[in-house]
Amino acid sequence: MIVLKTSRELAIMREACRISAKALRLAGEAVEPGVSTWEIDRVVRRAIEEEGGKPNFLGYGGFAVPACLALAQCLSGQSSSEGSWFRLSRPFIILAWLFLTAGIVLGAWWAYMELGWGGYWAWDPVENASLVPWLIATASLHTLIVEDRRGKLGRVNVAMMVLTTVSAFFATYLVRSGVIDSVHAFGDGSVGTPLTIFVLGGLVIALWIPFATPKTGKPLAGLESREGFLTLVAWVLLALAVIILVATMWPVISKLWSTAPRGLDARFYNRVCLPLGALLVVMMAACPWLGWGGGLRNKKGFFAVIGAFVVSAGVIWALGYHQPTALLGASAAVAIVLGAVMLLADKANRSQPVTIGALGAHIGMALVAIGISFSGPYTTDREMILAKGESSTVGSYTATLLELGEGRRVDHEFIAARLEIFKDGKSIGIVAPERRLYDKFGTMQFSEVDVIPGLGNEVYASLLGLDENSKVVVKVSVEPLVNWLWIGGTIMCLLPLAGLRRRKNPAPEEALLLELVRVAKVYGVKVVFKDVSCALAAGSVSLLVGGNGAGKSTLMRIMAGLSRPSAGAANVADQARVGYLGHATFLYPGLTAVENLAFWRDAYGLKLTRDDIMAGLARVGLEAHAHERAGVFSRGMAQRLNLARVLMLAPDVLLLDEPGTGLDVASLALLRREILAARQRGACVVLISHDLAGDAPLADRLLALEHRKLAYDGSPAGFGGFAPVETLAGAAAEASERAQGGPACCA
Repeated sequence: MIVLKTSRELAIMREACRISAKALRLAGEAVEPGVSTWEIDRVVRRAIEEEGGKPNFLGYGGFAVPACLALAQCLSGQSSSEGSWFRLSRPFIILAWLFLTAGIVLGAWWAYMELGWGGYWAWDPVENASLVPWLIATASLHTLIVEDRRGKLGRVNVAMMVLTTVSAFFATYLVRSGVIDSVHAFGDGSVGTPLTIFVLGGLVIALWIPFATPKTGKPLAGLESREGFLTLVAWVLLALAVIILVATMWPVISKLWSTAPRGLDARFYNRVCLPLGALLVVMMAACPWLGWGGGLRNKKGFFAVIGAFVVSAGVIWALGYHQPTALLGASAAVAIVLGAVMLLADKANRSQPVTIGALGAHIGMALVAIGISFSGPYTTDREMILAKGESSTVGSYTATLLELGEGRRVDHEFIAARLEIFKDGKSIGIVAPERRLYDKFGTMQFSEVDVIPGLGNEVYASLLGLDENSKVVVKVSVEPLVNWLWIGGTIMCLLPLAGLRRRKNPAPEEALLLELVRVAKVYGVKVVFKDVSCALAAGSVSLLVGGNGAGKSTLMRIMAGLSRPSAGAANVADQARVGYLGHATFLYPGLTAVENLAFWRDAYGLKLTRDDIMAGLARVGLEAHAHERAGVFSRGMAQRLNLARVLMLAPDVLLLDEPGTGLDVASLALLRREILAARQRGACVVLISHDLAGDAPLADRLLALEHRKLAYDGSPAGFGGFAPVETLAGAAAEASERAQGGPACCA
């Protein structure tokens, strides 16, 4: 449909172009070394607002920040496990995703309430242009979870984040270039060619930069694991994005072989995309119950969800709703809601803002799925031609025309109909749809619909006009469960805001890597400590403190399996690798730095190349000293080489006993970066330190040994300190442990 513009509309469009040109010119002038994209955005925003305009595409803009950070990290030579671009950019990713989600939901609501055709999604190119980046962004959120918790898919996430941003610009191209016809107004200016070049360049960057970096991290677990299942979810989301993108561009693509290209209608999208959407909903129900390493995290919860799926499917079938896709999607949505409620009942999950946000998004998506499952295939509608007092039926509802009026308001003329709606002979309300003709839009008419809302069926009425006999032509629809779309969409936009809060120390059951159960250590008749119990999770940093002789090093050696407890047990997760850095360096002075790491590589049974070893040395700032004997190293250099030895193992449990010994300021900064990197890839880090001011900010948790017991276990901020107590038993134990493994420095 081509809509002819009035002279007023053309003038408005010219003014918008003038403002945009000014904003772009000022943005170009602001670009110089040292200026951030945030500052440039402020310049553009201020220029537009000074002209009385409002900036557009706010939701898309947020994706550029994480994309830039991810690419910067790649170009810097850091691996994804070393940096924290995804943690730094999490607020931008979540907010951009929320803005985009809100835009899609509000757009669907606007189409439903303002266009008058009774639907909310028509697979129009403009609608699809917003949906494609949303699908890619959602896929990115799932793969980022794998990197955050398991230290995997680093390169993939960089590419995904760039693709999300590029797809947003492609959406701009699709909307503004005029390459595809749409019921919406498209621009047809000179932006098409530069945007095409930009999008193609972005694709090259997205594919080349991340995959040109060395591959790091461990391979993914199987599909029976949560990380494998999350990756599969991302693949399905990407498949949907590709299908929708190709279908939207089909009029352009088909020009390669056809002189009369045609677009694909809504039936194609519904046949292909809706079954994939239903499959996604089923996967959403199952995924939270899988363990990271495989198997089920909670068998009772999983089977409860399966039971809810089966029972709800049976109930829906018994009620007469037999459409397969709708039946599958709605049943799985019920299972999602039940599973999310069960998971939120767990205190450990409620303490994690990110988890609350994710489960909230899933609940919202489930409610949207319920709305789509019923409002789509089971909507009934009828066009009625009525005179005053006449009635007509649609389904089990009857509409009676009470009156017809017309008139003029400040800026428009209108005709309005009042209809009373009955069900089973009982009046349920009155609807008053209108047809409006605004002065500034010439002959273009607008529909003002009216509804009788409900959590079950919603009665929807739109006034189509008058026939040749001046009878009212109205369309009355019965929309089952359509309001669950708006309820679910609102939840999707609000609850994930909880994920913007700083995450506390994660301690879900499946992520426990190290557990102490009533551990005690006795030398002779002297008790060093007793009844020490704690559970340490993946992705956490715990600071172990205590006075001299409190038994810190002894406890850490028990954690490492180098010393047996006198009572209790120290349990390490199955197949978890333990890296221990104690007071001894475990280096051979006659070997070079490279030879030392090669020796320990072979001892650990690692499949690392010489290049990998050199990269490990560069990681601790010793690349220039790779061929020097370790015997000539300073204490600080030897400590850094020892750190490289431990990091080479990529330990799941990293135990550090006064690792800052002998290190200068720069080396301490390097050490702390590595501690944060270990947490980010999902390791459990335990650190003994006397430098509370410097190391406490790294920690999620502080463990304090005092008076032969674990006197404090909580947030570092809540630790009130203690008076150092020298115990003969503890001092003897520490001295004994140091005598076994190195110089007695700073226990």
